[in-house]
Amino acid sequence: MLENRRALTGQLDLARRNARQAASEAKRVAGFVPGPSRLAFQTASALREGDDENKLQALSAYWESAFWSELAATPK
Repeated sequence: MLENRRALTGQLDLARRNARQAASEAKRVAGFVPGPSRLAFQTASALREGDDENKLQALSAYWESAFWSELAATPK
């Protein structure tokens, strides 16, 4: 069980914001948001309302979503 849930909530909000910004950049640069990015974002959004373990999985999924979008937006 986590002791500082407020910090975790802040991290989830930050990770969600970063994932959305990365998706926007991928759309602008590459013309699309990668499927794995979309799936990870949807998974994270579903998990974040669960217990502590689900919230940690959601945090990881938001960062994974950002990773795939950033990869798509990287100039070749």
